[in-house]
Amino acid sequence: MKIIEYFKKKNWNEVIYIFFTIYVLTLILDYTGIVYANEILIKIMKMIRYICYAAFAVKIVKNWINGDKITIVIMALFVLSIIIAIIANDKSIFFLLLLFLALRKSDFNKLVKITFRIFFFAFFIITMLSLLKIIPDWIFTRGKIIRHSLGFLYPTDAIGIFLTIIIMYFYLRRNKATVYELLVLETINVFLFSYTDGRTSFLLITVILTVLFLKRFNIIKKIFYCKINQKILKISCYCLPVVLFIMINVLTFLYGMGNSLAKEVNTLLSSRIKYTYDAYNEYDITLFGQEIDWKGWGGYGYANLDKIQEFKYNYVDCSYAKIFLNYGIILTTIVLFAYTVLLVKSYKERNYWLLFTICFILIWSFVEQYIISIKKNIFVLAFIPYIEWGTIKMLSYQNIKSMIKKEKGNEKINN
Repeated sequence: MKIIEYFKKKNWNEVIYIFFTIYVLTLILDYTGIVYANEILIKIMKMIRYICYAAFAVKIVKNWINGDKITIVIMALFVLSIIIAIIANDKSIFFLLLLFLALRKSDFNKLVKITFRIFFFAFFIITMLSLLKIIPDWIFTRGKIIRHSLGFLYPTDAIGIFLTIIIMYFYLRRNKATVYELLVLETINVFLFSYTDGRTSFLLITVILTVLFLKRFNIIKKIFYCKINQKILKISCYCLPVVLFIMINVLTFLYGMGNSLAKEVNTLLSSRIKYTYDAYNEYDITLFGQEIDWKGWGGYGYANLDKIQEFKYNYVDCSYAKIFLNYGIILTTIVLFAYTVLLVKSYKERNYWLLFTICFILIWSFVEQYIISIKKNIFVLAFIPYIEWGTIKMLSYQNIKSMIKKEKGNEKINN
């Protein structure tokens, strides 16, 4: 009862941060082997998330009563998310919209800080427990290379989560990053690479830390702010999402034709082009996506052993191809447009830290599937301001309340 009274008295603009923190914690725990291999823990995590969703729904209703508007964008995304949930049997877009609406009045930087802290501490606790053999460290192989998952589902997940932490660190620390911090983080990066052999994440982490290091020198600032480089950056903001989308599809097409360059890129990207090509051959491109049972190596041989005989790897890592197949043409177009708007807006406002953060995410999404997944990409919350476009006045709380009163008044007169 005391908990209920606490939440009644508490300002829900603050309470929502508590539920958001709990929600984020469940997301990283879902990537651990100890949860993935235990049906009871899976159900507990799911139950906790649904409690958070209920809290988000309460916050949305309270916001609406207090004056938040329903917009054309919200209605369009709501309808689209329901269609995708029915056709593709995937509710993630609906829940993402729910999160957007619940966090409309929240501080974006505060949300990133919360996520950074949760991921940072959870990651190192899970990794240490794995190294101490307290929780499982699932081992996989790549040729003769032994790869450790360090408590997570797969080695790529382990170093990928560290990359998530580094991207948030890049955005939050900015000019405050010290050489000592950068050396420590790169040392951890090398350590994780030696255990996981996660090449793409390792390289991207090194690039991000190098950018932070070079930012300390005035000569780099002068090069960055010169007119030519600023023009290149501006053009990149307008075309990067679409270029990356076209690039993966062109490479996939060329791979199917037996092109030698596409085959070399496929080898470099650990057969990601091949699996994308196979998926395009097996599934159609539709307006609203389709239900696809993706099977990856995460947990293979350690969990779901009863299904191991029917296992056939078909996982597509590239975000651009995966959302195209999973969610269809319409949502893919919206996502590419939204990222383009975000990049252009960041450039015009000289918000270069967010701009480069988004660039890192878009490049990373070329080989990983988190372009619109809150699980590893908290920066999708940067889209929240765009749901405010196109207010529908007739759906405001006060307008609907007045209409109901008027209707009741007419009924009394008629009676």
